[in-house]
Amino acid sequence: MSTQNDERRCVMQTIQIHELEQNPQLYKNMAKTLHEDGIVCLPASNGYRLVANIFSLEAVVKILQIKRRTRKAPVLLFVPDQKSVNEVAADVSPHAQMLMQQFWPGDLTLLFDAHNNIPKKVRKNLSLSQIGVRIPRDPCMSQLVEAFGGPLLVTSANKAKKVGAHSEAQIRKNFSQWLDILVSAGDVKTQKPSTIVDVRGAAPTLRREGAIEFDQILQAWETLNPLPQTSSSEAIAASA
Repeated sequence: MSTQNDERRCVMQTIQIHELEQNPQLYKNMAKTLHEDGIVCLPASNGYRLVANIFSLEAVVKILQIKRRTRKAPVLLFVPDQKSVNEVAADVSPHAQMLMQQFWPGDLTLLFDAHNNIPKKVRKNLSLSQIGVRIPRDPCMSQLVEAFGGPLLVTSANKAKKVGAHSEAQIRKNFSQWLDILVSAGDVKTQKPSTIVDVRGAAPTLRREGAIEFDQILQAWETLNPLPQTSSSEAIAASA
């Protein structure tokens, strides 16, 4: 990465969380910043998140620089609606669509192959082959994604392999010179993470246990196509 980019500094704007409730126009302002390759940080259900436009190479490179992130780490995308999934995910099956209808917005992340719609240089920088996608249930995050009108790259607001995504003070210490906008909500409590399910095969595969029980996923899947008798514990073992 260039020295010029490494020395980049922003004049960070801080928005208090209660201001968003009083003035929804602020979501449009944040969406405009994202469309202009900026980086926004805001609270979510399991810590602060850095948010960027997945279709912007400049924004993606900033995220990699800010986090000192390994390119092989999984990529999470938030979308405003099911239709937007087709912009970033290849081969969205009827089973996957059914899970979206039943569990989104919510704590279910679905794994897909990345679509070639995502710019080649972005995919190269992220070593992108698969993506996790969901519609968030957090009011603040969901309204931002809706205001933006398309898929957003979302990652925890901490440096790679470091803690700190729940502490606003740590966010300011680590990232204030890089962020365009910070939504301030104090420290954020830890909650159960989303359940991650790979939907690229003939049957769903559990990749991470989370807020939604895998048995619920299996039951929903079987409404379209019954699966062989397999317990959730066996499915977990198969995915390890």
